[in-house]
Amino acid sequence: MSVFSAALLTLLTAASPGQTHTWEACFDGDVPTPEAFAAFREAGRVFRDAGRFGARATLAGSDQSETAWSEAKLTAYVELLRAGVSANYLSVNPAPRNAGACLPVTVEVLPPAQNPPGLWHLRPVYGFEPGSAEIRSFGARAAVRIAAAVYEPGWVIRLDGHTDTVGSEEDNLALSLRRAEAVAEALVREGVHWKAIEIHGRGESQLARPTADDMPEPLNRRVNIDYRPPPATPH
Repeated sequence: MSVFSAALLTLLTAASPGQTHTWEACFDGDVPTPEAFAAFREAGRVFRDAGRFGARATLAGSDQSETAWSEAKLTAYVELLRAGVSANYLSVNPAPRNAGACLPVTVEVLPPAQNPPGLWHLRPVYGFEPGSAEIRSFGARAAVRIAAAVYEPGWVIRLDGHTDTVGSEEDNLALSLRRAEAVAEALVREGVHWKAIEIHGRGESQLARPTADDMPEPLNRRVNIDYRPPPATPH
């Protein structure tokens, strides 16, 4: 079988605690083959069947830096989210050097959660230029796509915009709000309902990396994304 075909390798089929399921999703360039899409759907089914917080998944992404591989890894990640895998229980690890154009996907079924989280923290949107609220970088656009793929009806998304210490506190407060609004608009374009989004501007009051005044710092120019799922239904 060519490395550009996709083989669905289900090692275990029963979704019971302690069991692991593995699939191999391969790509033609940076486009998943039909078998790869089937692998994503099956991984999502196993994850959902385990119940909320009942499984964790791993995507073995390439450690190469080529754009095609970055796009392929992002596509696989988003497709797993769309299939029902939770972002907070989906990690990305380096792939073996001989993985070729294939990305192994693993789902491990866990014992039932006793204290499920009430707030999920997604990767912040970084990559804002100084003084700008435009979403331009690949990483920023990827973070928005992932956040939109995670969204489920009934959930609340809280966006907190931040700045570095360059400029006045008043200007930075307004800029941080514009950044949060830009992310909200991008999420809506990806299909998230506007009423599900809460927008806040924090200015320079909550620095990810503390600096002196008037110091440019990319890590501080960000929008934090938090998800609050609906309360669990009593059994």
